[in-house]
Amino acid sequence: DDYNSTHFQMQMYGNHGRITVVLREAKAFYMIVTKWILIPLLMLISRLPFFILYGISNALYLIGYKVIGYRKKVVRENLCLCFPKKSLHEIKSIEKKFFQHLCDMFVESIKSISISEAEIRKRYKFTNIEEINKIEAANKSILLMCAHYGSWEWIFILQTYTSHRSYAIYKRLQNKYF
Repeated sequence: DDYNSTHFQMQMYGNHGRITVVLREAKAFYMIVTKWILIPLLMLISRLPFFILYGISNALYLIGYKVIGYRKKVVRENLCLCFPKKSLHEIKSIEKKFFQHLCDMFVESIKSISISEAEIRKRYKFTNIEEINKIEAANKSILLMCAHYGSWEWIFILQTYTSHRSYAIYKRLQNKYF
């Protein structure tokens, strides 16, 4: 009938009475929102100076950690498992720093949309670049392994300090809109 074909379809599965609602227009709506609202908004936000972005990060921390308590229990349990000898006071201190760092990473990811090479160079420092240059001079291959900590996407600035081409191995996001 017209109602089901236009808006959604309901299907019954098995004796369990589970009903799956398949929204036909959800995918198209999601694509429109992402392409015409979310991406332009993120591009505008990425142009903000860091001090404003870190202010947003602090607000996200207050809302996410203090008000909502986003995954606080999971984080605390994991920290207690990793650091069984630490006191609850020390665990809470690490927990707060983790959430502050998480919010900073979130806004830095947005900043990555428009950040300049000069700004990355100012914020991303390397030590012992001369060691890489020695290996390059010997015409040898180099394999660098980096921890997933901080704004690791900015590591590609390393290419401006060396003559070797750089490649990254990563797992592609499942969400095709991002």
